[in-house]
Amino acid sequence: MAVGRSPRLDDVVGAVRKLADGRLCGTVPMQYAIAEALGGDRSHQITFRKELKARADLTVRRLRAMPGVTCVPPAAAFYAMPRIALPPGRTDEHYVKALLHATGVLCVYGSGFGLPAEEGFLRIVFLAPLNELTEIYDLMSSFTAQYFS
Repeated sequence: MAVGRSPRLDDVVGAVRKLADGRLCGTVPMQYAIAEALGGDRSHQITFRKELKARADLTVRRLRAMPGVTCVPPAAAFYAMPRIALPPGRTDEHYVKALLHATGVLCVYGSGFGLPAEEGFLRIVFLAPLNELTEIYDLMSSFTAQYFS
């Protein structure tokens, strides 16, 4: 990868370095991870499930409070699939791109998962810390209110 010297790209270069440091490919065979996952310490799972439930509850509560948005609580996942009551002629892709351009918030449109584009489904991953999710849902709520006006 070649990147020219420009302060505008400093954040991009930093992100690429973080990815490279993450060793996207492990240096040991995968079977070692499977054995540890099946037989290793699981005490962390209680806290993990509690934190995941807090994020899911916040997500559902905040999404349902937005105009024109419905959301079924996820049963066992780290994402939600809310539905936006789109204006006629609009698609899930239009909403997602408009949200991204207006706020910097990115979610995935449901038609990317085979759902009808005109039905307005989105996929929102809620693994971020609660304070960040709160900020994200504030931005999304303001945008959605303007989107329908």
